[in-house]
Amino acid sequence: MFIPVIFSFLVKRISPRAGFASLVMSAFTVAGTMAYGGMTHKADFALGGNWPIMFGIAIGLISYLLVTLLDKTRITPNAGGEGETAEAVHRAW
Repeated sequence: MFIPVIFSFLVKRISPRAGFASLVMSAFTVAGTMAYGGMTHKADFALGGNWPIMFGIAIGLISYLLVTLLDKTRITPNAGGEGETAEAVHRAW
């Protein structure tokens, strides 16, 4: 969940499909890495280990970037209140 949230703050036009793909791929990666750690009894890969999170962030970043490059449907997120676009909020500052 880290990558889509960070990119939604940093990138002006985002791809919702890329965010969804990143969430799904990260979740499967973290779950798979924890399952591997549980089966092999390696503490670093099991529940509470650092490796599942690191692998999840890496796969989330890779999948987000790949889907963003392939998907041409991008939107401007609603950065303000009702109906305000990011440009309108940016101009107000």
